[in-house]
Amino acid sequence: MVLYSASQRANKGRKRHRSKGLTASIYMSDKLGGKQIGTLVHTIAASNGALILDSVPNQKMNTLGPLFRRSIPDNTAIFTDSGYPWLSVYRNHRMVNHTAHSKDKRHRWARNRWSKDGVHVQYAEGNHRVIKQAFSSYGYIKPQYSQLYLNEFCFYRNLKVFGLDALVAKWREKIGVVEIEGSSDLETAKKSKNSDSGVSRGISSKHSANPSTHFHFLADVSNPVRIVKNKYEQENKVLQFFHSEVAKRKYQPPSLQDRKTKSDYTNESYIKDNIHILSKPKYSLLRNAIIENDEFWSRTEFKHYKRYSEKKYNHYAKLIWDNISNSVLSPLSLILYQHRIPHSSAYRIIRIWEKYEIIKLSEGKFKPYIDLSKNYLLKRKFTELPNLLYSKSIIK
Repeated sequence: MVLYSASQRANKGRKRHRSKGLTASIYMSDKLGGKQIGTLVHTIAASNGALILDSVPNQKMNTLGPLFRRSIPDNTAIFTDSGYPWLSVYRNHRMVNHTAHSKDKRHRWARNRWSKDGVHVQYAEGNHRVIKQAFSSYGYIKPQYSQLYLNEFCFYRNLKVFGLDALVAKWREKIGVVEIEGSSDLETAKKSKNSDSGVSRGISSKHSANPSTHFHFLADVSNPVRIVKNKYEQENKVLQFFHSEVAKRKYQPPSLQDRKTKSDYTNESYIKDNIHILSKPKYSLLRNAIIENDEFWSRTEFKHYKRYSEKKYNHYAKLIWDNISNSVLSPLSLILYQHRIPHSSAYRIIRIWEKYEIIKLSEGKFKPYIDLSKNYLLKRKFTELPNLLYSKSIIK
């Protein structure tokens, strides 16, 4: 969802949608500096009403993936649209295609493009209207302050879901307040805490159901407060703490140079770390393949779809490589099942690895979750995977 997008008039008549997606609507034109003036919001909504909002610079896998891993357990059922094909780490991930066309020629769109077999994203879509209505009262906010406003909105939204008691209990746990049952326990806690550098104090709640319940906390008064000499010292400390906490939670908009910087698919660092291995005659084919890969990414005459194909193969290769070890043979069928990697792409990758002697390949008797035509066991020969070319149109 986009808030406060850059209009064509703000861009001095320049069109913004050179590239597809919502990301193009929050940045100025590259000729005008490429400054971010809009806010791109990523929404994670639960069925019970809980809401998580994050201000993001783009919709790429490396940007959105950590947001899911930080907030959602692995066994959670996740429903998304078709823009998350890389979310294979969650086995209960399902997608709905919002651009599905109807099989009936009389209609353009399919009837089940919003909800299919119980899979929908209406929990997130329903919050978008409320968010836009709430943020319309501000008129405009700068992107660097967007995460602070989104956190405030999430707090009041989640207050209805989790309740004030749960939030207060979490706050007490954070600052060191301990609830103690009975006065004898309180006296014991006082004696143990008074031996420290601070002073302990007990607070009894008159309105609580249990009158003997006390809240015990440690107040650090090791440095005496001088009201006359340092009149505003405590106030300045509070302001400094407030500004430091706000600075931690600010969103940092990327510059034009940061957005144009692409991932490095060359092997410059790999060659430096493994020069003693690549110099051996048995790895001459691997050395030539590394040189060919570096030439491909350094030249500009290759079409964009060839580069896209190579990036896709490199993504699959990285997933397989991260799930095999140097000491134990790992079943390929289990890796393909867990990460939903296409079999044809995986077989092509391991054949190239075997050709360059990067892995040890053998056919085993491991019983996979599903029946496959080929059952391979893999083991690394290198600790790090070199960047190679896998496309048929490039490899001779």
